[in-house]
Amino acid sequence: MSADFLLTEAGTTRSWSAVICGVNCSYTQTNPAIRSLAAWAAERLSTQILIREYQTGQPVDVIARDLLDSGADFYAFSCYIWNRRLVFDLIASLRRMRPQAWIAVGGPEVSYDATTILDQVPEIDFIISGEGEVSFSCLLAQLEGTSRAGTG
Repeated sequence: MSADFLLTEAGTTRSWSAVICGVNCSYTQTNPAIRSLAAWAAERLSTQILIREYQTGQPVDVIARDLLDSGADFYAFSCYIWNRRLVFDLIASLRRMRPQAWIAVGGPEVSYDATTILDQVPEIDFIISGEGEVSFSCLLAQLEGTSRAGTG
């Protein structure tokens, strides 16, 4: 089961959306990083921002289906040592099922060696390094309204 928080202004219709996803170790854990990214972006962009959280014990196909049901144009994942393998498997699954969506990752398990990670997981479009709020919002601003289908 996911936690789903829509961060939009009341009465505003938005067509392009992004999901920020955290995969935690337990049901009692939350990911403050994804909330910070979402809040920062929601204050500055017209993109509809969804927050989704899952646990490491959940099956990849269940998480992927829930994420796909959001119909998002952009998926971002927070990577840590405890969720790295699951997140990479999830990204591969999402890419197969929604090839036109953009996919980004950030966090300590991917930002230290972005080139190697991009070689290992070619389904990833972007790696956000360091403090992500500004970089994440700038990336969304550049991509808003686009899809990978138009990139050839």
